[in-house]
Amino acid sequence: MYTLADFANFDKRNKYALPMDIKHRIQQLCKSVGAEPIFSVMVQEKKTIQDAIREINKLTEETKDTRIPLILEIVESIQDELESFATVLFTMISKNLFFSKVYTELFVQLQQKWSVFNVLFEIKYNEYLQSIDSIEIGDADQYDEYCEIKKRNDERRTFTLFMVNLVQCTAISNDHYTKTVNKVFMNIDNLLHVSKKEIMNELVEMLVILNIPGFPKEKVEQLALLKPANHIGINYKIVFRFMDILK
Repeated sequence: MYTLADFANFDKRNKYALPMDIKHRIQQLCKSVGAEPIFSVMVQEKKTIQDAIREINKLTEETKDTRIPLILEIVESIQDELESFATVLFTMISKNLFFSKVYTELFVQLQQKWSVFNVLFEIKYNEYLQSIDSIEIGDADQYDEYCEIKKRNDERRTFTLFMVNLVQCTAISNDHYTKTVNKVFMNIDNLLHVSKKEIMNELVEMLVILNIPGFPKEKVEQLALLKPANHIGINYKIVFRFMDILK
C-alpha cells in the first residue's frame, strides 16, 4: 500500500510534461463545458521566422486546428519580414508532397490576410510553368547531378499538387490549371517522335496529378490509342499510364 509520502515522491521523480498542443486542447475542452482547467498554459511569446518554421514543421492533419492559428499569430508579429517568410514557406511547400493538403490550408489563410503570398505565388507559378519546358533526366553515373535533377523533378510534382489543391478550393483562378494542362499536353505532343521517354514519363506523371474533375480526358483517350511502334517517344508503360488516367 502506498502512503501519501510515496505519492509525493512519485510526483517529484516524474519529469514528464504534457506537450503544449495537448494542454491547449484540454484547455479548450474545459472552456467548452464551462470548467476551469487544473493547470495554466504559459504561452511563450514567439515572434521570429524561425518560430513560424518550427510550428509549420509540427503541422499535420491532426494538429492543424491548433497550429495554423498559432502560425498566423506569429506571422502577424513579423510584418517587416513577410516576404522572407513567404519565400521560406514556398521552399517548404515544394519539398513536402505528403503534407501538401494541410500546407494548402495554411497558405489559403495566409493569402487571405496578406497579399504578398499571392504575389509570390504568381512568381513561383510562372517559374514552375517555364520549368515544364526544360525537364531533365540525370545520368545515375553522375551521382551529384543526378540527385539534383531528381530533386527538381520531385519539387515540380509537389508544386503541381499544391497548385491543384489551390484550384480545387478556389483559392486561385482556374486559368492556372488550364495553362498547366495545356503546357504539359503540348510538350507531350512535341516528344512523341523524339526518343526521350524518361522526360515523357515525367510529363505523364504530371498528368496523373492534374487528373481532377474538369480534366480533358478526350486528349488522353487519343494518346492511349497510339502505338509505340509508330511513335518512338512512348513505350507500353507510358501507354498503360495513359489508360490509368482514364479509369
